[in-house]
Amino acid sequence: MDSFDMILDGAESGLGEPRSHAPVVLYLLYSCYSSHAALSAQLDLTGTISDFVKPEGVHVHGLVFYGRRETVEVLNCYLQKNLVSNGGWLEEVRFVVNTERDEDLDWISRTTKEVPGYNTVHLEAGTDHHDYERLWREGIHHKERYQHIYIKFDDDLVWLSDTAVEELVTSLYKHDEAFAVLGNLVNSAALGWIHLHQGAIHGFLPERAPPTDPHPLAYGPQAWRISFLPPYTVPDGQDKIQPFPDTRKSFDGDRAAIGDIGGAPYFNHRWLPVPDQFLHLTPMWRSEYHPNSADWRGWQLGAQQHYSLLQNLEHDGGLVAYHFGDKEGLWNMHYMHANINLMAVWADDILDNLPFDVREDDEAHFTVHLPQKLRKQVYVQTRAIASHFSFGTQREMYDTDLLGRYRAYANERVCGRHNQVPVTNVDGEGRAEW
Repeated sequence: MDSFDMILDGAESGLGEPRSHAPVVLYLLYSCYSSHAALSAQLDLTGTISDFVKPEGVHVHGLVFYGRRETVEVLNCYLQKNLVSNGGWLEEVRFVVNTERDEDLDWISRTTKEVPGYNTVHLEAGTDHHDYERLWREGIHHKERYQHIYIKFDDDLVWLSDTAVEELVTSLYKHDEAFAVLGNLVNSAALGWIHLHQGAIHGFLPERAPPTDPHPLAYGPQAWRISFLPPYTVPDGQDKIQPFPDTRKSFDGDRAAIGDIGGAPYFNHRWLPVPDQFLHLTPMWRSEYHPNSADWRGWQLGAQQHYSLLQNLEHDGGLVAYHFGDKEGLWNMHYMHANINLMAVWADDILDNLPFDVREDDEAHFTVHLPQKLRKQVYVQTRAIASHFSFGTQREMYDTDLLGRYRAYANERVCGRHNQVPVTNVDGEGRAEW
């Protein structure tokens, strides 16, 4: 139990909202304390990194194909935490700029000037945003390329486990037969099925209408803890809970319309806990161990996975359910198409195999075709956990309050005072343009 959990212990009344606002005062006092502590240590490092020894002579670089400021603002705190200057293993982070939005360009320009170790790579005008070969070729560039490991971070990763970088690098270094070592993704096309059967997934369903007078730690810019949420209820009683529909009826652009079948019940909506006895009525019950699973197609499954992670983060040992695989935590994908949102590779394994033979997409290339050609394996390091916000098929995820919850978590637990993630109060009007 951490210091804040001790403060909040006993603050709740049954399964409902807390009895009083006294915990908010204590929360503010705790925030001041934690901000001071984070400033003193620059960043909130856990100390567990000392369990790892960086391989001698190996250079570790971060690689981000940048185009979504709204999620990279969160990822930024985790990247800075993992820089060598802050006690981590990343010697630099290279942002391959793959956007034309002025606000995104302004942010990355300003941030790379402020953070030593951040560098940008700008592609030639007119470059196809899906030219994966050029993205990798421009992103990895060394006169002496050997002994360089690159960790590719998708720009919509919004949470990383404390030693994810060290786990990925150590596993890749120790296993010559590995072409790549992947992170254990929350909101993955295939791994959600394993998380469900490991007990990492909890029951949640979307709230049907905006809350009235919610507790500030249950909804809003400071909210991330699941323990402050009221339970999901229905007028006729818990035994009348119905599954949430997953079929879209209509679209607003590439997203289901607010309030429509298959869409968000209201903008910036939250999901509420459901007793585990009703887990079979929640979206994750449709999860499959397959690259074209319902997990990839359905934003509802992704939202439930995110809320489950936040619940697990509140409890000591809550992440253990995500650890599967062999005694080293490795899970062999056996040439199954896998998501590469977090991936460690050797630079020479990329550069020695140009040009790419991309028959499907870069994921199939890196997890199926090229490893088969090289007779190498692709592993998931299940102790290197990362939260992947959304697939292109899950645009409705931006109609949940999850991005705000990840921002609140990062500000409290990861970011220093100098790199707090912007948060805003939500008035319920309009929809995000992201």
